[in-house]
Order: sequence, then C-alpha cells, then structure tokens
Amino acid sequence: MNQEYGLIFSLFLLAAFNLYASYRCIRSDYSHRAQKIIQCILVWLFPLVGGLVIIHFSEPMDTSPNYKSPDVAPSQDAYPTSNGGIGGD
Repeated sequence: MNQEYGLIFSLFLLAAFNLYASYRCIRSDYSHRAQKIIQCILVWLFPLVGGLVIIHFSEPMDTSPNYKSPDVAPSQDAYPTSNGGIGGD
C-alpha cells in the first residue's frame, strides 16, 4: 500500500514538473511558435530529461534586476553631459 502512495506521489510530482516546464516553454520570449510546440512535445515525451533541458535553456543568462536585453538601447543617463555633469547650465 505504501508503494502505491509513493508511486502516485512520484507521478504527481513529475506531472507538476512537466506542467511547470511547459509553462516556461510557452511563456518564453526567445522562441518562435513552432519551437515552443516542439519543446512542449519533448517535455512530455521525455518527462524528466526534457523538462530539465527546457528549463535550463529557457533561463536568461542574467536574472539580476538591472539586466537589460542586448537589443535595448541604453538610456540617456548613461551618456555624460557636455560639461561633465558639474555645475548649472
């Protein structure tokens, strides 16, 4: 009886992990629609390994709050003013 509960709990955890991996795959901004569909299929065909691979590669390289995507132009504050930012004018 305990083995049955352990098996049910393990399957529940695996399904929850696959749902999370599928969610991450669908919400990714780095993939096209066809890629997302293929990735979700791989998650469910290879439950644990597919999910680990998808989560690993869907993670941005830098998750700090100051991270900006490389395609975002720098703000005007990044450039010094003509007088070096000293004094009025």
